[in-house]
Amino acid sequence: MKNKIRCAVINIILIAFIVLSGFIITRPLLAEIYFNRAGFSDAIRTDPFSSRYPAGFGEAILKEKRYHDDAAYLDRATRFYERALQLNPGCADYSLKLGQIEIALFLKDETKTGLIKSAFNNFRRAIKNDPNGFNISYSAGYAGISVWKFLDHDEKEFILDRLKYSLRVRPLYSRYIYPELWNETMDLNLLRRLEPPGREPDGYISRLERMERIRSTARRTLNVAKVVIESDWHGISYDKKNVYVDGNMFWAGTIDAAIIMPRGKSTIKIQAKGSPADGIFPYMMVELDGRIVGKAYIRNTDWVDYKFTVNTDGGIKVLGVTYVNDSTDPVKAEDRNLYIGRAEAI
Repeated sequence: MKNKIRCAVINIILIAFIVLSGFIITRPLLAEIYFNRAGFSDAIRTDPFSSRYPAGFGEAILKEKRYHDDAAYLDRATRFYERALQLNPGCADYSLKLGQIEIALFLKDETKTGLIKSAFNNFRRAIKNDPNGFNISYSAGYAGISVWKFLDHDEKEFILDRLKYSLRVRPLYSRYIYPELWNETMDLNLLRRLEPPGREPDGYISRLERMERIRSTARRTLNVAKVVIESDWHGISYDKKNVYVDGNMFWAGTIDAAIIMPRGKSTIKIQAKGSPADGIFPYMMVELDGRIVGKAYIRNTDWVDYKFTVNTDGGIKVLGVTYVNDSTDPVKAEDRNLYIGRAEAI
């Protein structure tokens, strides 16, 4: 009798062990099936100890938020990323994502200054966990630019340090970093601080320096007005091989001219015409002191006025026109060109 009882107990224990082992083995597999089918809630319930599932749910909410301008989506995503970070405190990506969400929430309500402090705590935690990761440094630095005017000295230095590191690793990212930082700060010295040592001067910084020379010359000579004529336009093609004359842009590049802008809201009116190639007309971007104020396809072969609304503090500015899609079609003997005429502040 005792042997039978002993055998029964052993069998029960073995059965329980097999069932438990099967549950342990199959639960992650089942959770993964739910997750791959976007059944995030089911995946989390099935395997509540995996950080991947709440993080995936948070990312899905952020993607859905793109179609809804609602802070509630950001709040929901925050909760899921906080859960993911509790399960995996060493994951730099989760800390980074929380910081980015907090920056986005702050931009919706600038009275919540505590969000900036919390965001930077998360950014620093992300860097600590992945000090050499390019994506972490670049993403944290780029997010910080959007709230630059709200940052204290230490936070600004942190952002500059991460951006400088990012450019040292991948110099080509200057095309994203420099324009964004310039738009927020209008401080050329900050951009110079980020330049990787031992490299050729960055083209964007070189253009800003050229704009500064144009402004200085205009102030010194007083040769500036609210109207720009063809001969006032000066510039060079992207390949630095061709100089523009009288606003005739036969190559991709930028022309600039000094102009006096009134204070407050005003309109910039620019005459332009173009010649197409392969059915496509020239495309121009209009900038004021390096900030884009308008874009347009020039679909006319005769002069047409293009108008762009701006709001400035007034005074001497540098008006720029960039031609981006130069091309030729030798078979059809077509040459896409952009022609810029008179410009005026009204």
